[in-house]
Amino acid sequence: MATPGPPLTRTYVFCGACFAMGVVYGLFQATPSPGLSIALSSGPFVAVAMWLARDAKQQRVAAVHDAGLLFYITLPLSIPWYALKTRGRSGWVLAGKLYALAFAGFLGTISGGVLGLLRNP
Repeated sequence: MATPGPPLTRTYVFCGACFAMGVVYGLFQATPSPGLSIALSSGPFVAVAMWLARDAKQQRVAAVHDAGLLFYITLPLSIPWYALKTRGRSGWVLAGKLYALAFAGFLGTISGGVLGLLRNP
């Protein structure tokens, strides 16, 4: 059984902020600036990839020099592979959390857009 990994606290905070900003922009149907748009869409992916790299180093799973880049490039495929390899069957819960965190900006924007449409039909 693998040892517990590093806490997801910083990843939760960052992805939560991206979700909240996405909700605000979606609610008011505003277009974010190009820099903020990039941060909302790719920032959570980078945060999850960084957590995966830190956890892989702690678990001694990845013998790749730049695991963060590898996880970022292959993120949709590497999340379930890594979670199941390190956590066994309970890895599905971790995989679900990581997917939700990775798509936090998109989910926030969609949620805010739906709320905006419900508020002003």
